[in-house]
Amino acid sequence: METPSATAVSNPTTTTPSSASAPEFEYRQHDALGLADLVRRGETSASELLDLAIARAEAVNPKINAIITPLYDYGRAQINAGLPDGPFSGVPLTERPPARRRNTAEQRQQCVKRPYFTPRQ
Repeated sequence: METPSATAVSNPTTTTPSSASAPEFEYRQHDALGLADLVRRGETSASELLDLAIARAEAVNPKINAIITPLYDYGRAQINAGLPDGPFSGVPLTERPPARRRNTAEQRQQCVKRPYFTPRQ
């Protein structure tokens, strides 16, 4: 079994157009702000970016084991609910779970109950 080189995993732009589909190759040529700009200008959609990100994650994750709990449907639901304003709007992101994470439903409830920033009284 062939193992990917550290360069290929850490630098995804090393893939040439011949080994990646045209949309995937273009997707991998942008950073997150560049992708958000493409969504803002209407050159691509958040759904298309999510599909490309899922395809890439499914291709790479068996080798690097970085995604423990895929929440692809949750991502689609967030897109369907409407994109928020912000610099990364429309860009699919992964998140590192908190150290004491029990399960995804409980974690989502905690995020709703306790916002990240609470103004001081």
